Amino acid sequence: MAELIRLGEKGKIGVNVKPKEEAMEEYDLKTEALSTGGFWIILFVMYLPVIGWVATLIFSFGKNKNSNIRNLARATLINKLILLVMFSLLAWGLHIVYEHIRTQLNYLSKLISSLPDNPQNLVTILEKIKEISKYFQ
Repeated sequence: MAELIRLGEKGKIGVNVKPKEEAMEEYDLKTEALSTGGFWIILFVMYLPVIGWVATLIFSFGKNKNSNIRNLARATLINKLILLVMFSLLAWGLHIVYEHIRTQLNYLSKLISSLPDNPQNLVTILEKIKEISKYFQ
């Protein structure tokens, strides 16, 4: 931090500045560095299942004087939102694949159950198995 210089004397035009010690104390409260343990505890709390979302929102948008904690919480919030979207898309995709496989297996089950009644269905079953096997190659 550049050294503060007082211009002028009492009664003359000049800059009214705080003493250097007061300025440094105010500066330290806003940008005080956290220790490794401090970061670990904050991240641990923010990644707890339900409480973590609340803590992340409080640290991000609350009246937190330390900008390091606020910026860490905002970065964690962005990370959580990205992961939430990614896992939601993955779950949706897996659900679609599951439903497709389930439908195909139900169809094969119905074909196989009707096999003793009509031997001609064997050709249909084999064709359906070939069609399904294309999805797994």
